[in-house]
Amino acid sequence: MPNTDQTQPQITPPNSDPDATLVRPGDGLPGGTLVIPGYDLQPEIARGGMGAVYRAIDRTFRREVAVKVMLPGMNAEAFVREAEITARLPHPGIPPVHAMGHLPDGRPYLVMKLIRGDTLDAVLKNRANVEADRGKLLAAFEQMCHAVGYAHAQGIIHRDIKPSNVMVGAFGEVQVMDWGLAKELAAPDTDTQHPIAGRNARDIAATVAGAIKGTPAYMAPEQARGETVDTRADVFALGGMLAVVLTNHPPFEGSSVIDTVLRAAQAELDESFARFDACGADADLIALCKKCLAAERADRFANATELALAVAEYRAEVEARALRAEREKAAAESRVREEANTRREAEARAEAEAKSRREAEARAAADRKRRFAQRALAASVLLLLLAGGVGVAFASLWRTAETQRLAAEKAEGVAVEQKRIAEQAKTNEEIARKQVEQERE
Repeated sequence: MPNTDQTQPQITPPNSDPDATLVRPGDGLPGGTLVIPGYDLQPEIARGGMGAVYRAIDRTFRREVAVKVMLPGMNAEAFVREAEITARLPHPGIPPVHAMGHLPDGRPYLVMKLIRGDTLDAVLKNRANVEADRGKLLAAFEQMCHAVGYAHAQGIIHRDIKPSNVMVGAFGEVQVMDWGLAKELAAPDTDTQHPIAGRNARDIAATVAGAIKGTPAYMAPEQARGETVDTRADVFALGGMLAVVLTNHPPFEGSSVIDTVLRAAQAELDESFARFDACGADADLIALCKKCLAAERADRFANATELALAVAEYRAEVEARALRAEREKAAAESRVREEANTRREAEARAEAEAKSRREAEARAAADRKRRFAQRALAASVLLLLLAGGVGVAFASLWRTAETQRLAAEKAEGVAVEQKRIAEQAKTNEEIARKQVEQERE
């Protein structure tokens, strides 16, 4: 596994003290306490290859600022040139320089905006996974491209674009920092080192490594070869930063500085491109990144502004796709709701129809029962009527028979009475006769 700590060193200028980059924040500066008129210096907050950065209070405006002081042994001319170039780039994505001066020992310092936040390098290392916050990081990347594009429009190239040189502020601001290796394109090219004919590639890399300016892991092939560079070298470095956003790896990773420079000089991008293809990012974004990292500078975007516009166009297309997807999702959900409503309405109609049928059947059954009851009642009434008529006739006959019987019984009684009366009369006559006969005797 390559030692990634060795693949991203900042190559110090030839006339700088190489040991200065090993000094850590908090070690202090030689020469005792720093005193800068008009500023109350506070503890050191960062340190780079050329200077230490302190938080300070600007007494005039009562605001917090950052004061960058050149380290002993550094190139004062280069330090001042960085301050002058930065001051000439009034862009929201480039920290403004408020003032510049010199310490009593002659070392220059500059006062600039204090950026509260983290370096992009820290942000990338602290994310949960390679896909986390990809949209936010891409938006920040677009801001970086605009800032570098502004510098390109002013005829200035950065030449050391990497995650540790970008600050992501606490309020979403993005600042491209450390313009110490910046170069004016119109100025004479005095700091390139051209390879010597007949040397092998590793010897060439070793020769160039001591003279080139930049960080090999993000370096354009022509920059690694010590050739004259232009805006497209910054485009390559920006593509390298996008590579880290997508894969957590810079374009070039070697086992040493020289090995990394050699890989960059020979444009060994196969491993990097393979990581792109496996990272799961959108194909259009991968294609954009690969264009930035084209081995031939003519195949890249001409400058950072073109890249920024391409990123903006891609992000707009992603947002449009997301909006279309959201609309399609909403339409699909609407269709599902409509289908569900239609289904519920159909079910409701079916239920209503079934209920109507049940009610109709119930009414029909009730009608049948009612008609049956009516017919039964009519039959009963008829039977009753019939039964009543027979009863009346029978009663009449019975009454007639009873009358006749009574009349017969009465007649029989009269006859019996008459017979009795007759027998009594006969008896009376016999008694009377007997009496008469007795009297006669």
